[in-house]
Amino acid sequence: RTVMLQTLVVSSAWSHFQNGDLLAYQLAIEQAIRRELDTVDVVVLAQASMAPVADLFAEVGQNVLSSPYLGVRRAIEAARSRLAR
Repeated sequence: RTVMLQTLVVSSAWSHFQNGDLLAYQLAIEQAIRRELDTVDVVVLAQASMAPVADLFAEVGQNVLSSPYLGVRRAIEAARSRLAR
């Protein structure tokens, strides 16, 4: 299968993060992603600070992945594998 990567930079979001307005930060990211949903199969959030945005897409069934979730899931799998030995 051919994989095509597309980068989406939401430059307007960073100032909200710097000012401590996490809700505005997350909403800016959410809105940018929603504009692109028809053009992608999976969205991967690049920073841990973006992880709460993934929850905003649960109702649309879109794969929105975040590094904290993936890291914890992998850690659980590794621990289970070691315990099974």
